[in-house]
Amino acid sequence: MGLQDRDYMKERLRAALRTPNPRGNNSGPPNPAVRDPLQSYISIATTLCVGIWLLAGYLFFQRSALPLPPTGIYQVYPGGQRPGQPAPLRVKAQSPNHHNYLVKISDWSTDQPVMTMFVRDGEEAEATLPVGTYRLKFAEGSQWRGDKALFGMFTRYTQSANPVMLKPTATGTVGVVLYLSSHLNGNFTTQPSSFQ
Repeated sequence: MGLQDRDYMKERLRAALRTPNPRGNNSGPPNPAVRDPLQSYISIATTLCVGIWLLAGYLFFQRSALPLPPTGIYQVYPGGQRPGQPAPLRVKAQSPNHHNYLVKISDWSTDQPVMTMFVRDGEEAEATLPVGTYRLKFAEGSQWRGDKALFGMFTRYTQSANPVMLKPTATGTVGVVLYLSSHLNGNFTTQPSSFQ
């Protein structure tokens, strides 16, 4: 391609990009203020539809929220409690996102559920469990949707990466206190999980 061909193609591109001006000639840069009215109406209608859809979803989401359960033991599973020396487990929620937690406590080796605890943001729940090794699963969210949906579609599920041990000692038992807050490099490691 020679220089003349290049210049011809550039001029052809410029002419295609120009919009007609009111004087009838096609010289000068395109006028950004001149828009096709149909394009403007489509743009406004699309924006309104998206806005109405988002508002309806937000209102439905707000309306379907249930009152939060009280902080404490939420459910005890039949057959989950076994005999043994009791030890305390305390869980405190300190979420920077103001999230509440449903904590499911299961036996580490059998995965038999023992109980669930509900912990509201900024509050502390305590339970007494037999000495043993446990797996903790967490459902985290802001608005309660009930036993099946938990915190709705925004529920975040995690579980303890390592066992939580309640141990007997010569002077009694050693309990565990957990502070639930999202920190990088914290001392209680969690991993993504389901709540089953």
